[in-house]
Amino acid sequence: MLDRLAGHVFYYFLDGYSDYNKILIALEDQEKTTFTCMMAIFTDMVEYYLEVFMDDFLVVGISSDYCLANLDKVLARYKETILVFNWEKYYFMVEEGIVLRQKISKNGIELDKAKIEDFSKVVNPLCKLLEKDAKFHFNDDFMRAFELQKLKLTTTPIITTPN
Repeated sequence: MLDRLAGHVFYYFLDGYSDYNKILIALEDQEKTTFTCMMAIFTDMVEYYLEVFMDDFLVVGISSDYCLANLDKVLARYKETILVFNWEKYYFMVEEGIVLRQKISKNGIELDKAKIEDFSKVVNPLCKLLEKDAKFHFNDDFMRAFELQKLKLTTTPIITTPN
């Protein structure tokens, strides 16, 4: 999905307002099938100019006109199926955005710099141990930084692009 999204000039990020909960499906089957139903509604659009992840919709285009035409098709389908967007959580005609913790743009897929900055703050006390002429005294501040770094590296989902 990230590969298909990367490289476009314009993006529309839309929030489906938990529309997968509005599709009538037997209660015992909802967890297994609602996402599949959302994909089925947009099957002729997905992987061409639309990506769907749960209730998030990303419309792409190589030009503003092409992106707008694609958005028009998606909105028409939404109207046909009586689904509703959450208009408080949308971004129109943006040139980049964060998807699955990765920044996508016409330049491809990049790491989200905000995540790198957050992580550098976590490891900063440990980096001080690497400074020239630093005395190695592993105190409580270093131990807290080490434990937090270990926790973040072992519990946070880490997604990277394939090599």
